[in-house]
Amino acid sequence: MKNLYIATIGEDFACWVKKTQSGLELDQFCMAENLDEPKYESCCKEIRRLFTDCKVSPEHAVLHAPFNELHPAAIDPLAKDLARHRMEQAYTACKDLGITKMVVHSGYVPHIYFKSWHQEQSVKFWTGFMADKPADFQLCIENVLEDEPQMMADMLKDIDQPNIGICLDIGHANCMSDVPVSQWIQVLSPYIKHFHLHNNDGSYDWHAPFDEGSMDIHALLRQAKELCNPDTTYTVEVIHCGKAMEWMENQKNL
Repeated sequence: MKNLYIATIGEDFACWVKKTQSGLELDQFCMAENLDEPKYESCCKEIRRLFTDCKVSPEHAVLHAPFNELHPAAIDPLAKDLARHRMEQAYTACKDLGITKMVVHSGYVPHIYFKSWHQEQSVKFWTGFMADKPADFQLCIENVLEDEPQMMADMLKDIDQPNIGICLDIGHANCMSDVPVSQWIQVLSPYIKHFHLHNNDGSYDWHAPFDEGSMDIHALLRQAKELCNPDTTYTVEVIHCGKAMEWMENQKNL
């Protein structure tokens, strides 16, 4: 499959990256403490070693930014400042490593933020964050607790910047929403730059292999191929890489 990446959270991710010549989605900085010294430099060394061992160029890598306790649309200005500080640190990591695509969580929390507030504040936060970034740096905002896709479509419509798009996590959509994942793809397709691929039964975010869950992953990937930009990238974000990659190798027309 074109534009395929494998997340470093998966078991045996490195051997499958080598075998399939896939890219890497780097999860080392999902933990914000790794952006601070003394851990930062050791994580960067680990990532550079992965680039060499797996024969992956930085241009074929995605960095996943931290997300725990980070809320870009926070009501408290100090909480918003913390989110901005960590995002800037993650961007510095991208610069240091030569990476030009970064995934961030939207930070939406139901029952805490009204959707209208979250949309308005997110537009301000992300456009402000990207104001001094180069045009070739791409930001992909990932759905997590959103219960429907239109709120993200409205946000991206208001942002209206070519280097800011959606990372559609189909597993999150499946277990956090009653809206069919196919409808998420339909609604968000003009804005999708990246996918996170994993399966679940709709009850919990298991990050299960593609044939273990309630989603028809093959059908969803076919739909994505038809509707999304050809440059859209896809990350296999599962715990057990072997089963997912063997499934992927057996698929036709992807």
